[in-house]
Amino acid sequence: MRATERRAAIERELRLTGKVSVAELAKAMSTSPISIRRDLNTLVERGVARRVHGGAIAVGERTTAPGRPRPVRRPGAVDTRPITIGLVIPSARYYFTGVLDGVKAAAAQTRVRVVLAVSGYSGEEERSQIRRLVDRGVQALVVTPAQIVANDAETYRALVDLPLPVVLMERDGGDEYAALDSVRSDHAYGARMAFGRLAGVGHRAVMLVCAERTATAGWLRAGFEATRDQFDVAERVAIPSAPEFDPELRQRVDEALDRCVELGVTGALVHPDVAAILMAQRARERGIDTPGGLEIIAYDDEVAALADPALDAVAPPKDEVGRLALRLAFERARTSRNGALPRHIALPPTLVLRGLTLRPAPSAGPEPEVSV
Repeated sequence: MRATERRAAIERELRLTGKVSVAELAKAMSTSPISIRRDLNTLVERGVARRVHGGAIAVGERTTAPGRPRPVRRPGAVDTRPITIGLVIPSARYYFTGVLDGVKAAAAQTRVRVVLAVSGYSGEEERSQIRRLVDRGVQALVVTPAQIVANDAETYRALVDLPLPVVLMERDGGDEYAALDSVRSDHAYGARMAFGRLAGVGHRAVMLVCAERTATAGWLRAGFEATRDQFDVAERVAIPSAPEFDPELRQRVDEALDRCVELGVTGALVHPDVAAILMAQRARERGIDTPGGLEIIAYDDEVAALADPALDAVAPPKDEVGRLALRLAFERARTSRNGALPRHIALPPTLVLRGLTLRPAPSAGPEPEVSV
């Protein structure tokens, strides 16, 4: 059965019964649940259906509805009831303190009540928290899943089936979960900006040193790959996502410095800040001047300014991400948006220069010939 035929059949079923189930439709039509979800998303965009947990319900009057049809709020009509928004994040510390500042500012402006849940980077825990918040009756959710889609899609599958607005924060649902709104930092642009800066001041050999298991890592790698043609040498080194005192982190940073010496690397983007500070310290212990011999730009700008000397850094717009994510969830909850297209917002980071980005000293090379 072709997609257009499936959608027509689903629409007829909605008009007759008022509700459909993803699992039942997939079985009846001998197709995958993902295909059915896409069909339902198309019907939502057309204003025919509204997503609920496990399926969809009809929008408007049913063909055979007994008695008086229930009133349906017009698209665009404003709901004036007090709004409570659930917020699920993996941590309330480090990076997310800035995000929470933006959430709190937006909540104060909109007079929204925010209910916070922290998952501790556990997918199972975050799904439990999401169910609890939905059962409590929140009108919208802002969620930062513990993992990106490629590593664990289960939370994204649960979110796309919920009967209320959901905004992903500092995450992207990709093509498969594009029906979910999202607000995030454009980390790939941040990496391109950092390496563009290094190229602009004359560096020809650079390195990306990146914590391998963070949600930011994939975007940083993409930005790095987009700029590597500007350099003679462009090396990428993965380090563990660990505290600065972790022995493995110190070992991997030392190995990165070995590669810098071996390849003649003079500029590096290092994620996160604590690894950048550690790399600068270990470089100086080896007698490598920073920034004169090795110029380091930190990524995150949480504590880069506290290094000695302070490090240049790429600062994601954490506060603005939190503010816009909550505002978008508020607007979705307040206004009937049946059929509204999802919004995907990527905000550019800022390059914070603290006077340490210098042109590397040129190689001495052969003595120039002198004409007399």
